[in-house]
Amino acid sequence: MCLILNPDVLYLTYSKKRLALEAESDKFLVIDNRGLGYRVKFLLKNFKSDGISQVITYGGERLFEDLPGSAAQKKKWAAARDRAYYGSAMHFYRSLYTDKLKQEGFEVRQLTRYPNPARPEDYIIRQKINMYRSIGRPDSANYWIDIANSSKYVNERLAQIPWYSFEILKATADPGIYAISFLVICM
Repeated sequence: MCLILNPDVLYLTYSKKRLALEAESDKFLVIDNRGLGYRVKFLLKNFKSDGISQVITYGGERLFEDLPGSAAQKKKWAAARDRAYYGSAMHFYRSLYTDKLKQEGFEVRQLTRYPNPARPEDYIIRQKINMYRSIGRPDSANYWIDIANSSKYVNERLAQIPWYSFEILKATADPGIYAISFLVICM
């Protein structure tokens, strides 16, 4: 449903040693989202996909433009946009800001996780994988990849009572800018 119109503006770098894919661009990436009826112009500031932690981070500035279409197509796009919005991060943040979490179908609860003492730190796992790959020991590298894919936690506990918006949303010194704040408990 999405088509990158100018993929040549992306510069990709992959590091086998760190199992990381990074991307950068000094021009707007232009993407047609035909499923939602948008053309997105995205100025990528950073992108990283970490193969060990399985975390993808990215940031940038975006500009949305409506694609041209018939009245029937625009009606389909409006319905698809609603499906994409409800339950999204943007929907959650707006519900939090307007103090309508429960009415909009959201709950925020405290999650307590207990770390797995048998699982080494990510940097140690990454070192072992790289070392065994470099000396041609795929079985040992696969052993450490399995450890990397194992749970970081041995137990989790979810609080029964959800938080209210005022307990986690805090105004900052900048007008119109808010912070989400909550207590992190490490066991």
